[in-house]
Amino acid sequence: MQSAVILLGHHADLEIPELLLQEADEKGIPVFRTNLRSFDFIERATKFLEEKLSPTSSLHGVLMDVYGVGLLILGRVGSERANAR
Repeated sequence: MQSAVILLGHHADLEIPELLLQEADEKGIPVFRTNLRSFDFIERATKFLEEKLSPTSSLHGVLMDVYGVGLLILGRVGSERANAR
């Protein structure tokens, strides 16, 4: 199984090895320099990438509580969901 590197983070106080920059450039991998601690950078990068790359979907409907049970009624925009009693 091959893993993909999508970005590299490097602390601003440390020198970035030239070989690392060359390899990243050849492979199209961005290298970020930051003053954040490694943990903070990884946490923020992960949250950002999850938000931007995760699949999303939108549904139109109404959520109701019926005797303590959640009921989701779905339908097209403008359909008569509100009048279904």
